[in-house]
Amino acid sequence: MPHRLFWGPLAVWSSTMVLIYLLQEAWNLGSLSLLLVLASALSALWLDTLGSLLTSAAAVLAFNWYLVPPRYTFQVEKYQDFVLLMVLLATSSLVSQLMGRLRRHALSEQQRA
Repeated sequence: MPHRLFWGPLAVWSSTMVLIYLLQEAWNLGSLSLLLVLASALSALWLDTLGSLLTSAAAVLAFNWYLVPPRYTFQVEKYQDFVLLMVLLATSSLVSQLMGRLRRHALSEQQRA
């Protein structure tokens, strides 16, 4: 089981980063950020809540560093980009917590059965 906890999220996040890299010129930041929310939800299938929260936060920081102007800084030029990053972090965190709650509930029901 430990290898599953590593390879599943690694495959999800690696695929997402490659996809974002390929689409960065064609899609706007808002559309690209939705791919991070999707990756967060998918990786939460394997990771616990804390692990999912940490990887989502790291992904938002990387998104800011590599894609949000000015690139290769953690500064944000436009207020709307700042709002995008905060909503992205909040949504990814919420998805992580909901998936963790769902996993705990399913485990509780499985033990009860």
